[in-house]
Amino acid sequence: MIPAKIGSHTTPIKVAGKGSERNRLPPIKLNLLALTNNVKVKCELCNQWGSLQCAHCRVTYYCCEEHMELDRTLHEDICHRIEMLRQPIEFSPSQDTRERMKKQKRVLLEEMYEYTYRQGQTSMEAGQYDKAIPAAVVSAKYAREIWGTSAEVIPPLLVAAECYVNKGKLGTADGFLARVLCIELETTNLKPSIKARIKRNEGLIHQAKINYQDALECYAEEIYQNTEEFGPTHIRTSGGYCYLGHMFQLKANELTALSLYRQTVDIWINTVDPILEEMTSQPDVPVIGALKPQQEKQWMYECDKLEGLKILTKCYTHLKEMVTIEMPAMDIIRSIYAIGCIMYMNERYMEGKNRAQEGITWCNEKNLKAHPIHKKLLALNKYCERKIYKEDKSLLESQSMDNIRTEIRLDSRSGLNLAI
Repeated sequence: MIPAKIGSHTTPIKVAGKGSERNRLPPIKLNLLALTNNVKVKCELCNQWGSLQCAHCRVTYYCCEEHMELDRTLHEDICHRIEMLRQPIEFSPSQDTRERMKKQKRVLLEEMYEYTYRQGQTSMEAGQYDKAIPAAVVSAKYAREIWGTSAEVIPPLLVAAECYVNKGKLGTADGFLARVLCIELETTNLKPSIKARIKRNEGLIHQAKINYQDALECYAEEIYQNTEEFGPTHIRTSGGYCYLGHMFQLKANELTALSLYRQTVDIWINTVDPILEEMTSQPDVPVIGALKPQQEKQWMYECDKLEGLKILTKCYTHLKEMVTIEMPAMDIIRSIYAIGCIMYMNERYMEGKNRAQEGITWCNEKNLKAHPIHKKLLALNKYCERKIYKEDKSLLESQSMDNIRTEIRLDSRSGLNLAI
């Protein structure tokens, strides 16, 4: 849902997603030679000339069906908002009216930038790169329209670059990173977190090119920059420890790598433990007079949970790949517990339960039943089972009500009136 601000009021407007009932009309094919010079028909993704027009908003163009299909999911969400956004500002003799309309358009542009960037970042952390790239490209376009060539354009470009690295298209990733570096040279007072993200991208490209020493230096710089803004024990800093540890592991320095993996897992456990305790201590039914029910509280940002899941899974995988030192069972168990906690926070209760049971099995095999981590895993398993039971019960009740409605409908058609 994207809020549309009008004056001092905020009116929530629902976006149309995959479940939208509107029909998908075929795109309109344009004859570019028949268009006037002042008509902008550039592709939404690559900025080339677009000969395909969206049949709904009629203000969005694509150069080919492939780009149109890539942008389909995002465009269905924002199609009607783009139509409003790209309408020319009506002429008014009143200066105040013109200024007010310009401000309204800028507010809408900023909301579109925030929405598309959030979609791109969340999809990237979830590994949905084909969905993240169009959102990042469109977000960068909005940022450029609002602020010009400034620091605000960098984050969506970095999302696109990281997606292309993960897809193995290093040439395209280099192109996006080159644009970022040009903007960085022209920008003063760049936030440390943005500098850290740039170094992450550089490190990923070096790692993909097997330049491990250069990648190691980039990840070390990422840690330094994030420490400047968030501190050394913040979850935003933890990713650098994980990637740096992997570089040491690839350089056959597994003791240093193990220390960095431990630091990563410790940061996440220290973060999610208090959240899990608070989540499980709250009543499932909102208390009368409470300011906010539990389900409305924001425990952690979605992109942080997804990034944490990705980072902790990397730590778990790399710990099991240790070859020169004995596989550290306690470190693996702690990483399993942290992953399970984030699964629970993401409402993926069955996966969280599986992780908890995996950790319990490890504790039983390694005679660690007396360790505090075993008690935490048992508690996590209980929390997940409780949620799964409630979901199954709710589903059964819903199916029972549907069956009752169906029976009533059939009985009423046959002329039998039942009073329930």
